[in-house]
Amino acid sequence: IRRRPRSTLDRSSAAADVYKRQFKAWRSVDQSFPIVLMFKVRYRSPLQKVIIWNHPDEPTATYIKELQVLASLDDPRTNPEAMVEIGRFKVSTPDSKVVFDVETPVTFRFATIRILSTFGQAEYVSASELGLFGPSRDPERIPMPRGSGPIPI
Repeated sequence: IRRRPRSTLDRSSAAADVYKRQFKAWRSVDQSFPIVLMFKVRYRSPLQKVIIWNHPDEPTATYIKELQVLASLDDPRTNPEAMVEIGRFKVSTPDSKVVFDVETPVTFRFATIRILSTFGQAEYVSASELGLFGPSRDPERIPMPRGSGPIPI
């Protein structure tokens, strides 16, 4: 999957409080850690790579520094114990694109990304996109977002 983060599996009003739509990149409303993002994919999918794209127009202090990825085949709303940690990743220096390899690839339908820290003290956390990919996608060929314009998808 590759898309801008959404905050919850449902479309409740709480979801609108976690990100702001008027910006070019995703922004959290505040910097209250952990920030939890949940994803659901239609079909079982392999997970081997985690990619963070940071928008060049955002301050590096807002970039994700540390995150945890959990995944399961079962819906965590009905079976919370099914979620297992896939990895905890730490970015060494702020960059426009960061790629992490999952040590033990898994198949999933539900994923949770917990953002644990950023590179500085800022009022919000930002990311242009977050991607969860299987072994068939080459992250080097996936385009990086450009500044001051539409984000290529």
